[in-house]
Amino acid sequence: MKLADYLAMLRDNGLDTLPGTAAEILDDEIRHVLSRNKLSTAQWQEVIRTAHACGIPSTSTMMYGHRETPDHWVRQLNLFRQIQSETGGFTEFVPLGFVHQETLLFQQGLARTGPTLAEHLKIHALARVLLAGSIHNIQVSWVKLNRKLSQLCLHAGANDYGGTLMEEISRVKPEPARASTPVRRIPGIDTGDWAHSGGAQHEVFANEDQAARRIGFCDVSSETLAAEFA
Repeated sequence: MKLADYLAMLRDNGLDTLPGTAAEILDDEIRHVLSRNKLSTAQWQEVIRTAHACGIPSTSTMMYGHRETPDHWVRQLNLFRQIQSETGGFTEFVPLGFVHQETLLFQQGLARTGPTLAEHLKIHALARVLLAGSIHNIQVSWVKLNRKLSQLCLHAGANDYGGTLMEEISRVKPEPARASTPVRRIPGIDTGDWAHSGGAQHEVFANEDQAARRIGFCDVSSETLAAEFA
């Protein structure tokens, strides 16, 4: 069955959206090391473009902090901007920090120890700048980060506080000096509190892909932020 026919069949039977995962880094040289058994860069683009043409929107993602360079960041964000100008099908961009603990990539010396604090902030800021006027929502994934770091990302360019999960097989980014732990179940109100205490106001919404939290900035003093992140 052709890809377009298959996606149309799924759409007609209730499929509303696709996750834009498995993008990792859309560079085949890097992908050959990270995920050689997954789609190629061309195949990923074909699936996403075809889904959008079938009226099925998707997210866009990028995994960072392994063996890529900032040049890969820029090229991938520009690619997403190009696709968005053609299809208008991306609902948001979700940067996903590489959690290196317990991965073969790291154990075999093929990846570094995840992103630095500066890299976490830079990728959200870069996305806000390069995707301006194109993909309006930049999501911070507290599952991949931790509470304080995800709050900082709200001030670096993110406006979407993701993390409402249904039995997600994932790992929470550990606090310093702690091993990674299974994803935690946190009452919905807590993530709203996290957004507020990080200096933002939030609105609960359900987009076509998942329940999430849309963030807007509010006035917060430097003293308040210093106390929160001390």
